Parts: sequence; C-alpha cells; structure tokens
Amino acid sequence: MSRIPVALFAAGLALSACTSGSSSTFATSADAAVLAQLAAVGVSCTPELPRPAVEACAGKAAGDACTVTREGMTVTAKCGSDDGVLMCGADEDAEGLPPALTDPCAGKVAADACTVAGDEHSFDGVCTAVHSGSLACLPPPPPPPPPVAACSGKQTGDACSFGDPASPHTGNCYPACKHDTLVCLPAPPPEPPRVAACDGKMVDDACMVTFEDRTRSGTCQQPSGSALICVLAPPAPPKVTVDACVAHAAGDACSFTWEDDDTVNGACTPAADGTLVCAPACQHHSGQGGGD
Repeated sequence: MSRIPVALFAAGLALSACTSGSSSTFATSADAAVLAQLAAVGVSCTPELPRPAVEACAGKAAGDACTVTREGMTVTAKCGSDDGVLMCGADEDAEGLPPALTDPCAGKVAADACTVAGDEHSFDGVCTAVHSGSLACLPPPPPPPPPVAACSGKQTGDACSFGDPASPHTGNCYPACKHDTLVCLPAPPPEPPRVAACDGKMVDDACMVTFEDRTRSGTCQQPSGSALICVLAPPAPPKVTVDACVAHAAGDACSFTWEDDDTVNGACTPAADGTLVCAPACQHHSGQGGGD
C-alpha cells in the first residue's frame, strides 16, 4: 500500500519554494545574482516552511488533531514540533506511517478489523504489526492464488484440483521451492515400466516387464548413475533351431523346416548362453560386372 505521510508534503513544498521562481525565493534579479555566487561555496536558497502544515496547527497544541490538504489528498494527523515549529504531521512514527493509519488500531491487537477513512482513500483493513512494533491499519492481503488455495488444509502428497470444474487442473500438494507453502502441482509422470518393475527390489533380483501384452523376464541392475532398472534377458531362440541341434555338436550340419514351407540348412552354433542353435548358412553373392 502507498503511504501518505505529511512529511512528504513538507519536502515537496520546500523543494518547490527553491525551484519555482516565486516572489518568496527569487523576488528580484538581485536574489538570483546572490544565489548564483553563493552556489559556488555550496550554499543554496533557504527552504521555507511548508505553510499548509504550519497553518493547520495555528492556535493548537502538540498532540491536537490536524488536517492538511494538498493536490486533492487530505491527511489527518497530529500537531507536533519540528525543529521548534509546531506543524501538522511532525509526530509520525519511526516507520513514517501517518496517524491516519495508526490511530484506527489504537486499543486493538494484531488481526483486528479496522477502517481508514479519507476523502479519496478509504478502506477496511486489518491491524498489522510493523517493524517498529506499532500497529497500522493496512489493507487485507489478497487471497492466495488458486494453486495455493487448492492445498489449504491438505498435507504433502494429497490430491488436489483447481480451475474450471468441468475441466480442472489436477495434481498433488507439494512445497513450493524451499518454502513451506503447499502448491497444487501436476502429478509426476509414471515411472518407465523397466524402472517400476524393480520397485522394492535389490540388484540381481528377478523382474518382469510387460510390453503390449507380451511379458519378458530379466534381472534388476543399476547402471552407473541411474536408478535400478530391469535388464531384460535376450529372447529365447526359435524352438525349431534348438531342436535341429539336439544330439549334435557345434559345427555339425543341421536343417529345419521354417513355417511349414521352406527348408533351412545350416550349422549348429552356440548362442550367448551356450545353447546350440541351427544357424542358417551365410549367403555369399558373387560380384557382377565385366572382367579385364
């Protein structure tokens, strides 16, 4: 909230007295000539007292209520001494808050309701403690944004939603950055299947992963710098290639029928796990083209 201390009026009036060229400061060309020479030794014009603030306390005593109006803004304050001169607003507190903000909280405690009344700036507020320890009537804080309001009264991890009821934003309540305030954040994406397959398991434990209705087995491993993941075992070789090498040794000729039509000839070859499979013979294609 913007503050409206009367002392600012005084400073504004004093500055205008030195720069406006009014009769009270630059009455004659002689005044201007003298000021030009004094400026060389660091002396400027003498600011006059803010007449409205002084006149507002004419016939009053320190502590009496007073009112000052400038540029359409009226401020109610108290008369106080400023360098021995009684003027309106000299008794502002150390926070620079005018009595217009502190008086409504007289006799109240923090969080009590209060009202600031002015010609152009009136509002209902809440008595709030300022750094000096005094209470000032300040506007109530704005309501929390929807993602924060959605987690009011909830715990970390609770489900939450906000926005259009027909198409709400959903998520879970989590602390915002390093603050304790809970904010409704989108739910984290699900774990990849190979990671989820090893939840609660140890390295070398068996695991199973399903891809498009096909389940494959493996063991949980933890590659350097990554989470525990299900490393899938290589798929088993076609049964007909294994059957073709039963009772054979590595390198023996073998053959099998593929899909009831084609006969495949090959040689028995050890797979990665040592199982002999009938591997088709490599096809060598002769080069084509003219000779010398």
